Amino acid sequence: MHLYVGKEWSSVYYDGSGDVVFLNEHELEEQGGSYTPPRLYVGPQHGAAVPLDGDLFAVTPQHPDYESDPEEYRLPIGADIMTLDGEVLHSETGCDALHGDASNGHVAVFGCRGGALFVEVHGATYGGGFVPAPTGASEDFRLTSLWGYPDLDHFFALGSEVGLYVVHPEEGFMEQLIPAAEGRAPINAAVSHDGRNLLVAMSNGELRMYDAHDLDLHAAASDFLTAPVETGFWARPHMATAPGAVYITDSVGGKVLMLDPDDLNTIDSWSVAGNPTKIAFVGLLEEYEAS
Repeated sequence: MHLYVGKEWSSVYYDGSGDVVFLNEHELEEQGGSYTPPRLYVGPQHGAAVPLDGDLFAVTPQHPDYESDPEEYRLPIGADIMTLDGEVLHSETGCDALHGDASNGHVAVFGCRGGALFVEVHGATYGGGFVPAPTGASEDFRLTSLWGYPDLDHFFALGSEVGLYVVHPEEGFMEQLIPAAEGRAPINAAVSHDGRNLLVAMSNGELRMYDAHDLDLHAAASDFLTAPVETGFWARPHMATAPGAVYITDSVGGKVLMLDPDDLNTIDSWSVAGNPTKIAFVGLLEEYEAS
């Protein structure tokens, strides 16, 4: 199952079933337990669905050869711009081994072998295309995880063997931010809750914080995660931010740590039974006037 949270809509994609559920934040708040979210069926696959502006969504259709070999063709090769009623407004294909997705509202980007696929919405105009890997990239270049933020024009894309890239879909190019060097490779990333910073976890246990807009390195910290750091897809460190804090999981040490959002120094930590991996922050921020 894949959950993607947008500005007003969230989407839940159920791998293998072909079911997609869309959740409207305001309608859910108003209707509570009586809320019946819109649903679509797009065919069994290991796919994705992300919200776009105007109550539209970028949804992957089933691979055209899926029925002939469901295991071989479980990954889609394209994305459709769809309405809540399932009407397809635009389609893009040509994304071999599609995995990973992100949206900024008017553009949705998907990771591919050889580059990244995107679809875009500008009012009543729809389009898309393919952003190729930089010149000189290896033949097995593949992006598998992506991050975006509302109104941020570029995206961040990670491939475990190729490093971390900044993708500029509407300008048609991508650039490498961090290479995948031996013993020092990017293994996960996260955009902060306010869209200001990009957090990057490295295979040597270092955590870096970049300005998400101009890409300047603001801070870095190391030696706070239990070594050796787990670099696999499921148990690698995951980050979440909140006002005044950065949280990161340490699956090897069985801990969740709270870091200072300015210098990434450790403020607190909590032991967790088992091996904590993914993390999300849910809460309310209240401001009180001085009496």
